Amino acid sequence: MESVQILNNRLNKAKNIKEKKAILQELYKQLVKSKTNRKANGLFREFVENDSYNGHKFAWGLAEQLDKYGLTNHARRLREQYSGIPQKPQRDWTELPNVLGNQEKIEELCSSGDAGRDLAGLGCIAAAFNKTAEARRQPADPRFLYPTSRQFPFDETTYKIVKALEERDFNVPGIKVEFHSYGPSDSYRRVETIEGDDFRLWFCREQGRIGSDWNDTAAVSNLNIPFKELSVFSDNSGPTLRLYVGDNWEKDKEGFVNSVKVNSKLREEPRTYLRYSGSWQKSSKGGVYYPGKIAPFLTHTNDLDREYEPRGNEPKYFETKKIFHEFDEFLKGKLEEITSLKSVMN
Repeated sequence: MESVQILNNRLNKAKNIKEKKAILQELYKQLVKSKTNRKANGLFREFVENDSYNGHKFAWGLAEQLDKYGLTNHARRLREQYSGIPQKPQRDWTELPNVLGNQEKIEELCSSGDAGRDLAGLGCIAAAFNKTAEARRQPADPRFLYPTSRQFPFDETTYKIVKALEERDFNVPGIKVEFHSYGPSDSYRRVETIEGDDFRLWFCREQGRIGSDWNDTAAVSNLNIPFKELSVFSDNSGPTLRLYVGDNWEKDKEGFVNSVKVNSKLREEPRTYLRYSGSWQKSSKGGVYYPGKIAPFLTHTNDLDREYEPRGNEPKYFETKKIFHEFDEFLKGKLEEITSLKSVMN
């Protein structure tokens, strides 16, 4: 069975379009070469780079499937990298013994360091793929990305928090840290969330490029402290502030932190928060906008009457710099708590 046929069989067994795209993207990550020529783990990459006739055909077959499912940029890049005419091996795969049904032989071949060149011909591509899937998901030396942006006043504090947690092996009582890996063969790793009983930081803001293909997204993008949530963006749009106005914070805080707070009035949800957006004036009637600059006010918005209005003494606006300062001071307090604990680096 040829490699393209195996790919088609895998796609046919997928339950839905999402699963099919996941299969294609996983194979693409193994076959494609990065701009820095970093090699992905896996035997498919090995036999393709060794000019395997069937391996080269597999790359082109994969490109056809990527096109079929709308992943046209991936397909174009594959074709660019495998644009040469592959040389057929001296012996056609049909002349070699059929070992597809021999599990012991398959495992022996797939564990062999020089088996990559002949894997396509021997018909154990699927077994080789499954055997190396875990290795591809676990790169040997991923590059850790730190929140190096200094766009907002609290950026430096979040960087220090990440470093302080790292010095304690990301193991601090009462604080949970989750990570995210991405890029070719998951070669980049960053903090995803840092969460304690009274705060939560989510890191997913662009702070630059990694080579020409990937964004560095290690900067903080969403911050929660008691009664407030702040979202910031790399282009200085927004920011967006959500203020808790319910009557039982201890009961509601988990929902406030983790829920999607959009159009609560329209959806007839309880009135637990008010929404504020960046503005160049204190009213919410709109006005001038200066792209790339941080708005001086966070003004209440009812989003075309889809959000609740302030009542009584509830604020109609905040000064952006004061909100930034409040979040920064709170996080500095958390940093002091972390650094008061012994570092494993000492």
